[in-house]
Amino acid sequence: IISCAIDTEEEHTTTTTTTLSAPSGLTATGTAGQVSLDWSAVTSAGSYTVYWDNATGISSSSTAITSVSTDNYSHSGLDNGSTYYYKVAAVDTDNTTGSLSSEVSAATPLPAAANLSASGANNTVTLTWNTVSGATSYTLYWDNVSGIDSSDTAITSININTDNTTHDNYTHSNMDNGSTYYYKVAAVNSSGTGTLSSVASALLSADILGSETYEGHTYALTSNTMNWAAAATAAASAGGYLATLNTKAENVWLYNKFGAFGGTARDLWIG
Repeated sequence: IISCAIDTEEEHTTTTTTTLSAPSGLTATGTAGQVSLDWSAVTSAGSYTVYWDNATGISSSSTAITSVSTDNYSHSGLDNGSTYYYKVAAVDTDNTTGSLSSEVSAATPLPAAANLSASGANNTVTLTWNTVSGATSYTLYWDNVSGIDSSDTAITSININTDNTTHDNYTHSNMDNGSTYYYKVAAVNSSGTGTLSSVASALLSADILGSETYEGHTYALTSNTMNWAAAATAAASAGGYLATLNTKAENVWLYNKFGAFGGTARDLWIG
């Protein structure tokens, strides 16, 4: 009998799975109705998944935007005046999702208030504009030179209307006669200050019943009845000139505003 010892070797195969790293440098920038996202590309990523919500605490169970093929994404169709939160993850060619990035957020600003109007009289400018849905207050920016932006003097925490009308308003008092004042307004809510409106301006003088803005120009009505030459002189002393009408629309607007101002019918001198 011959004994034989047999040594058997078993071959083992080990598979290592590497999870893609979290994208770095994620940023979010909010504009009207949209948030633009950007991040650093991840090596070996086949695509990306963006997770989002309108509350903090984003995880892989949050709403997902899949198959993003680039290292940036524009999230559109969003509500203005809201804050959105995001994380992003790389996905490899085997469709395995990597680690989530750090969380970022961005606010979509409230839209600009439409139809800002400034009416000036003695030492006072009365402003009105269309109500912005979702606004909790307004900020008014002003100066006595044109070119208004958010770096100009601000009047904050202007209350929204409480009379269920479609307009909000503000009275700017104790101003200097002989000056023209320029304004823009922005709606405000918990997400921040919204988009600035178009500019409106008003001219103040003790001899002016009222002034209004049309197509970037300020028109004023003097309080005294006078002949054409005196009217031209009064216009020049206020820093302007008698209005020159260039379109039918301008003519209609002018007479609607000033032809019966204060309930009194009147003729208007033009240049």
